[in-house]
Amino acid sequence: MYLSPTIIQHGIIILQKEILRLKEIHQKSGDNWPDDFDPNDRWILELVLKDLIKNKTNGYEELYPNSKPFRFFAALIPQYIEENETSIPDEARLELLNIFNQMVFLSKSNRARNS
Repeated sequence: MYLSPTIIQHGIIILQKEILRLKEIHQKSGDNWPDDFDPNDRWILELVLKDLIKNKTNGYEELYPNSKPFRFFAALIPQYIEENETSIPDEARLELLNIFNQMVFLSKSNRARNS
């Protein structure tokens, strides 16, 4: 799945925001983590962020769109679109939604195959 430089810029913003949110939760909660918090999620998102930053000018071919790191990234897209609806150009919004929809499709396909 190809990610254009424009989408990579949005992806960097999405990931930086979520990594910061997870870091703040970890700092506030110490070892008493909320039920929906896993400190390893931050590490996973940092892997995706590193790849996006490395490829931000040339685009990026995600070879494993059903990988856990990419699914974590794609799952953040709907909230990002909702929070930034007026500032995201239509073309970028459609590309972001396409990435999310492909991730959902792959997840459903895998579940169906495994059941």
